[in-house]
Formats: sequence, structure tokens, C-alpha cells
Amino acid sequence: MLGFRTVMIKTELRSEAGESYRSTEWRAPDLGCVVLKVMEERLDDSGKVTGKFEIQPVAVTVGTPDPKLSEIRRDYA
Repeated sequence: MLGFRTVMIKTELRSEAGESYRSTEWRAPDLGCVVLKVMEERLDDSGKVTGKFEIQPVAVTVGTPDPKLSEIRRDYA
């Protein structure tokens, strides 16, 4: 994915309200196992998918982040 080797991890969950979900993550071991993609699915009682969303980057830049990204503004209160 995006040129990186990935490992897929699937987890099935049941909420306290009894709703079932499946979470699938694609992690990149060469990037410290950072998540490159997440897919969440809501399942009905028969296991059929009734809702789904995905989050995935469009690009990955490897390197040291710009220090300005973690600066705290002087006027921050």
C-alpha cells in the first residue's frame, strides 16, 4: 500500500448495546506499524454489512516532521 509492505489485522467487536462491528487495519511494519488504512463495518445479526467507512492516506512522506508543526503559539492560553 503506497509502496509499503502491510499487515492486515481484523477485529470483530460487540458494543454494550449489542451492535456488532468489524474493524480492519492495514499496518506498515517498516514504519513502526503505523496504520495506513482503516475500514470499519457495522454488521446485522446475520453478519451482513449494513454500514461501512474507510480512512486511507493519499501519500506518505518519510522523514523528520517540520518543527513548526508542534510549535505552540505565543498567544495560546
